[in-house]
Amino acid sequence: MSEKSTSQAQQFKDTWTKMVEDHVTRVTAAWDEAAKIETKGLEQATSAIAELAKIQTETLGYFTHLTGEWRKLSLEATKRTADFLTPKS
Repeated sequence: MSEKSTSQAQQFKDTWTKMVEDHVTRVTAAWDEAAKIETKGLEQATSAIAELAKIQTETLGYFTHLTGEWRKLSLEATKRTADFLTPKS
């Protein structure tokens, strides 16, 4: 009967060891997948930030151009108004 107990204990130990090893393998795979997702997310965030910076830079350039044009138009309108209001002899 001693051999049967030892055999059952060994089977339990072997089964338990396999279950633990399988669990560790699955957890490792899950963390590896999480790392891949994290890396991809970081790449996408970095790309989005770079694109946003590019758009913001272009927007500032366009805004500078528009304000310059607005100043020119305003000055031209002021000159025309002054010319119109100046008496001619």
